[in-house]
Amino acid sequence: MGNKKSNRVPDRFNRQSAGLDVWQRLTRFVVLGSFVGLVFTPEWERLRAEDEENARLEQRRDTLLEEKESKWEERRRGAGDREYLELIARDRLNLQLPGETIIRIDRDGEAG
Repeated sequence: MGNKKSNRVPDRFNRQSAGLDVWQRLTRFVVLGSFVGLVFTPEWERLRAEDEENARLEQRRDTLLEEKESKWEERRRGAGDREYLELIARDRLNLQLPGETIIRIDRDGEAG
């Protein structure tokens, strides 16, 4: 029982004491990566769609801000000009001066 040598493999080569081998670890890593991909792919697609929607809404906002600024500029230009105010008022109220002929052209799909 004393100094008897055995044919045992040293502990560093024993798989049970070393834990999982490389292929088992690699397989678990691939399975975990696949699971994460399956879980988060729909979320990434939803976020991408929301980013596209945000870009579209920002473009619409910029367009509306430009329209607002042009209308304010129109009001500022015409605020002190009596002739301009009269022209705008007659146009919007569909009024005419005596002897004046108004010709209006309505375009298809244009609200006015």
